[in-house]
Amino acid sequence: MHQHRIDAILYNKPVKIQYLDRYDNEDTKEVYGRIFKKSAMLEQQYQKDLCDFTEEQLKEFVINVLQPKTKESSRSIYSTISSYIEWAIQSKLSIHEVNPWKKRSTAYIYSLVIPVKNYMSFEEKQYIFEALVNAQDKFIVEALWNGIQGEKLMELVTLKIEHVHPEENKVTIYDEQGQVKREIIAFDDQLCTYALMANEQRIYVKRNGQCSENAISDSADLVESSYILKHSNTKHRGARTFTTHYTVYNRIEMLRSLSELEKLAKVLVTKNIVRSGMIYHAMQLYLRDGELERAQIQEVCERFNVRFKWSMKDFLNVEMIHSLYPDLKLE
Repeated sequence: MHQHRIDAILYNKPVKIQYLDRYDNEDTKEVYGRIFKKSAMLEQQYQKDLCDFTEEQLKEFVINVLQPKTKESSRSIYSTISSYIEWAIQSKLSIHEVNPWKKRSTAYIYSLVIPVKNYMSFEEKQYIFEALVNAQDKFIVEALWNGIQGEKLMELVTLKIEHVHPEENKVTIYDEQGQVKREIIAFDDQLCTYALMANEQRIYVKRNGQCSENAISDSADLVESSYILKHSNTKHRGARTFTTHYTVYNRIEMLRSLSELEKLAKVLVTKNIVRSGMIYHAMQLYLRDGELERAQIQEVCERFNVRFKWSMKDFLNVEMIHSLYPDLKLE
């Protein structure tokens, strides 16, 4: 971070710059600098540096200004601010003798997270389907829920109808060389059902039937193609070509804008739809095994073809399962 970019908006600038100059890594300076820029207004209001904030003022700053949306983000923010306070105390630049945030519990750190509905339950997914008029859009949601994605959604956009096997309730994923990459056993019959329906769809209803009066057309013809997700024939592309991840993103963005799905707008992004399916699978394993530990999370990762990371416990946990499925009871 270039010093002149933050000089004008830092409170107690000499101390902040002294602290930032301790770090050679520009990314680290950027992380601290962003927090210092956001703390400036509150510091001005209280007429004291962030390192002199009381516990309640620190909590107010994090919850009302920084507003962490995930446990991982809250942990990072807590660590960053606490390190700055600790340095200021040791440098005799703070009024505190003891860091008011020293050795706070995990539960306290997590309590700073602003609740945002990022994930949906199976029932909420069904609610979405009831609101959608295009099988193409339903299939996108169901495919992501089942873990069909790949880099730039290549697994999804290149999926052909002959890769779908309703009699076995599975979908075969091929790589770019035409070799079998993996097989996905669907959670239920909806994946194959919507795949067949989407493949048969020839007219796409724009904006889920909510086009403005000024719209030139409220629908678009879809190309004849063996690819399940089909692009509009107005794009003048060959019928054999598959659509791109941008088409998927645009369709999901349209769903986010629908008034009837407003409460699920944060859920309707590709990552969160996939993660919702992962949580659903974790719930099944939790019911099967009576626990949700590394072995079960690893099994979820294998099914969804993603690399295991401990940060996944931020959403793959029993608390999350019970929040989405409150009536769930272990036998």
